[in-house]
This record gives sequence, C-alpha cells and structure tokens, in this order.
Amino acid sequence: MSRKTNEGFWNLIQEFKKRTDIPILLNTSFNNNVEPIVDSVEDAVVCLLTTTLHYVAIGNYLIEKKSTPWQTYLSLRPLLPAHISLHQVNKHDPDMGSVVHYSLQNSHDARFECAIQARVFRVLSLADGEKTLKDILAGERSREEDREIVHEMIDLWSRRLIRLKAS
Repeated sequence: MSRKTNEGFWNLIQEFKKRTDIPILLNTSFNNNVEPIVDSVEDAVVCLLTTTLHYVAIGNYLIEKKSTPWQTYLSLRPLLPAHISLHQVNKHDPDMGSVVHYSLQNSHDARFECAIQARVFRVLSLADGEKTLKDILAGERSREEDREIVHEMIDLWSRRLIRLKAS
C-alpha cells in the first residue's frame, strides 16, 4: 500500500505512527459478542452506542460517543427482531404458588431464554416499531421507574434481543 494507491489510508497509518511509533494498523473483525460482523453504517453506529467503544470511523468521519442522558432514549422506537418472541408462562412455585414468568426466546435456539420483568414485557408487547418509548411509557409510573425501564431496554438492545430505532 502506498500514498499513491490509497492516500487516505496512508495518511491514517502515518498519523498512527506519529502517535505510537508503530507504522501498522491491524484490521480485526468489528462486532460484539452477540452478532455477526458489522456490515453497514447502522450496524457500526449501534455497535458504538451499545458497547464500550469511544469512537468509530465511517468514511471520512470520526464519530465520538457522547454521554447520553436516559431521557434521550425515550424518542427511540422499540421493536423485536423477527427471531425473538415474547413469552408469558404461569409456573408453580412451592412457596409462592402460581407465578407468572416473562421471557424473550430465540427461534434459532430452542434452549435460549432471557427472563425479563413484567413491566419490560408490557413495553415490548406494545412495541411495534412505530410508537416511541415515551408513547409506550406514558401513564402513571414514576420518573425513576421510567429510567429503570429505559436502562433495561438499553441492556436488551446491547444484547441484540430488541432493536431501538430513531424516529
């Protein structure tokens, strides 16, 4: 690789060398531990937002992750990926009697099950990719409960069990 064949990449390597004294960049796979390799701008941005990455370079842009207040996520529209389904099952507990168990299950792995709270089940049962979290959460809950639900939704998003889309 030379300056003549790819000047942008050559400049990147030279800048890295200036900072580290190492004139080499290693290209590794770009993904987290629950999804295939990133192959679109949307995948890259979601990976940035839901992992410990601080920056992502896309084309000629360097995007920095900023600290985001939980209220910002209220404008996102939740939806379940096609391979994830909601489940509500009554189970018997010897000490408590009948207990309702809520979970997400994966159609690709019959053994997979992710327990969720009743309030998250309710939000996801109303999620259609059109309503925002703010619309779904409108009601009688406290601000603290809304914050907890948003954080649980972000956790499920980081595990790719739900999607959160911009309006």
